[in-house]
Amino acid sequence: LAALDAAVVAMERQHGVLAGILLRSALPSMRRDLQRALDALLPLLDGLVPVLVETPDLSTPLGDGGTRLTGRMDLVCAASADHDRNAPRQAIIVDFKKGRLPGKDELRPGESGELGRYQMPAYAALTLAAGYEPLAAYYLSIEGDARGKRLRCAFGPDKDAAVGPEGLSGLRDALEKACARAAVILRRGEIFVPDPDDQETVCQNCGYRSICRVRYEVT
Repeated sequence: LAALDAAVVAMERQHGVLAGILLRSALPSMRRDLQRALDALLPLLDGLVPVLVETPDLSTPLGDGGTRLTGRMDLVCAASADHDRNAPRQAIIVDFKKGRLPGKDELRPGESGELGRYQMPAYAALTLAAGYEPLAAYYLSIEGDARGKRLRCAFGPDKDAAVGPEGLSGLRDALEKACARAAVILRRGEIFVPDPDDQETVCQNCGYRSICRVRYEVT
């Protein structure tokens, strides 16, 4: 919560006194929403420590077609470093949402094997590449969805998970196939995606940069 206050001060310095006044008027509701979100999340992370927080440049090959996935996650927590060194460090992935949570049908493979959302399977692949075993993945809504729900388990042992632990390999398979298709399109030049190292220059005059949500890429 102290970080929220610090963020308001920083925004006031950047955008002026009026911006600070408007933000401070909204602080009580923001604090309430943040506290409720933390109350929902923290029991899931009991005994775990943050190991990846907005860590950039995580990368892993996918399949046998020369495809590579690169990206970063909002938060990954795992057992502390003094756990049993003979056992893999199981990790929980958390992705923050402002309001709406994805529906279960969006997170499960359809009859064709495709997914409505590939975000969590992509994050699971990156988490595994970072040396952790993805145990579960959750979407956390800061404001709560239309029914006030704060959490959606994308995969894991949670009884309300969209996909159980046995379905994780199927999610990985769907991800690899989707990335292979995307890589073919990109290599044909049908969609231009600047190299991450060039984005500061190439994207500096883009009118959509302030709302760009690119968090992972396929090459």
